[in-house]
Amino acid sequence: MKPRTKYQKQVVTSNKGLRPIKGAQMQWAFRECLDHYAFQLKHGQTTCMDCGHTWTTDEDADKCVCPKCKAKLEVQRTKRQKAMSSTYFSVLTERKGLQLMRAYQMKAYYRKGQTADIYCWEVARYWMNEKGKVEVMARKRTMGIYMDTFCYDSDIELRKDNTTYQHIASFPVCPDMKVIPQIWRNGFDGAFHGIEPLTLFKAMLTDHRIETMMKQCRYGHVRHFIDHPRHLETCWNAYKIANRNHYLITDIGKWADYICMLVEMGKDIRSPHYICPDNLEAEHDRISEKIRAKKEKERTEEEIRKALKNEDKFKEMKSRFFGLMFTDGNIVVRMLESVREHVL
Repeated sequence: MKPRTKYQKQVVTSNKGLRPIKGAQMQWAFRECLDHYAFQLKHGQTTCMDCGHTWTTDEDADKCVCPKCKAKLEVQRTKRQKAMSSTYFSVLTERKGLQLMRAYQMKAYYRKGQTADIYCWEVARYWMNEKGKVEVMARKRTMGIYMDTFCYDSDIELRKDNTTYQHIASFPVCPDMKVIPQIWRNGFDGAFHGIEPLTLFKAMLTDHRIETMMKQCRYGHVRHFIDHPRHLETCWNAYKIANRNHYLITDIGKWADYICMLVEMGKDIRSPHYICPDNLEAEHDRISEKIRAKKEKERTEEEIRKALKNEDKFKEMKSRFFGLMFTDGNIVVRMLESVREHVL
């Protein structure tokens, strides 16, 4: 894809001359992101698939540590000779004032008695400026339903973003990172708190509300509101009032749901009386029951309204039986003569 906008041209220019990944970063990815195995035979002979070292043990455990390379291994009782492990990881750096996430694919091929062969390819680069605008440069992918369909000999070029690149960008990030000053300024503390890095950075750079919560170290609230943007739009003013009243929100999901229900019931969500309940769980259950009863009433009224529309048709079909009655002196059975008598 040819660069058309000023920002795309800046990204293409900045993309030139990037250095390859550091050895320490590759070693971190190999140790922390891939699976590591120890193949064990019935008589206890165990082989580390990382370094090829073999030893004998009487322990019957699912985990072990290689005596030679100190790798933490998953024990598999098998006669297999080979194994393979594959993963993605990312490295965060900055380049000419832009935030850059470089996504890599790593594969390790293990063979019993030999050192693991490790291969690493860079597959995508996410660029973000100080305004949160994102462009992606990546290798070409072939058609197919699988994620690992990159053409490894293709160039890393400007491409349209898609769910595959976004999914790859959600894999673990190397702790050896560089972040642009604007992100540090907006409250980033070096951790992602369970949020995808690009999602967090974009929210911090484009939404002052996320920036405010990050600076207040309310990371659980940030995570919830990023995952539920509708809650943020509905609850933000009430959230600020709750903060001014020093109200401690222990369960942000339940509190946000409670505020949305107050809006549905037509309550004033600017009043601390409503938005700062002493017992959030009890109030949440109470208002939830009110809404359930309200919806049930509305559903019943709607059914009655629809049924009454068929009054004329009912009379046309059943009028010949009107007035018909059976009785044994104690019980009387008669024909209902209107739709209202049926539904009420």
